[in-house]
Amino acid sequence: MFVLFLESFAGGNVINRLSQTERKVEALFDQLQQQNDEIMHLKQIIANKEITRRADHINPNRESRLLLPQSQTSTIAFYALSKTEQKVGPHHTLILDHVETNSGNAYNHHSGVFTAPSNGIYLFSYTVFPDSHSYGTIELIVNSQSHADIFIDSSPTDHDLGGTTGVAILYLKQNDVCYLRTHSTHTFIGNIYSSTSARTSFSGFKITTE
Repeated sequence: MFVLFLESFAGGNVINRLSQTERKVEALFDQLQQQNDEIMHLKQIIANKEITRRADHINPNRESRLLLPQSQTSTIAFYALSKTEQKVGPHHTLILDHVETNSGNAYNHHSGVFTAPSNGIYLFSYTVFPDSHSYGTIELIVNSQSHADIFIDSSPTDHDLGGTTGVAILYLKQNDVCYLRTHSTHTFIGNIYSSTSARTSFSGFKITTE
């Protein structure tokens, strides 16, 4: 009976040792698999770097061709509006003193004038609201030349304050000036209206470079 106990004990030890050995083998296998994954990842990184190096060697001027001069890549755009009602007469420049956007600092909110920083095609948009019983012609001026006039008129019966919008796409040279004004000979009657829901505004941005 003692001999059978020894044999059973010895058999149990063998099974335990086999189980421990099996767990160690599984752990080593998992570790080996993880190392293989890391090696494959490193190989992929090296391969990508080699492809990039060869491309740069074949085309050494690639970056210099992609980089444009600062004057061509900088954004030129502005958006200004009026927060106060304006009493205007003939040949009166509309000064929209509240500036929301002025990328490139080309719009002067003191004079109401946009000065083109560089040659190119520009888009301008402007919306003008007449006060009640007011009407007249608003001109978009470039270097004293009138472009894209609009006529604004509020209804004298129902106090309609509907604004009128003009849009123009123009080629400007560097230092050309652009602004809004009332007609030089047709007298504007009344005022330019302004409220939180009806803002007279002037905006523009550069579309293309020469």
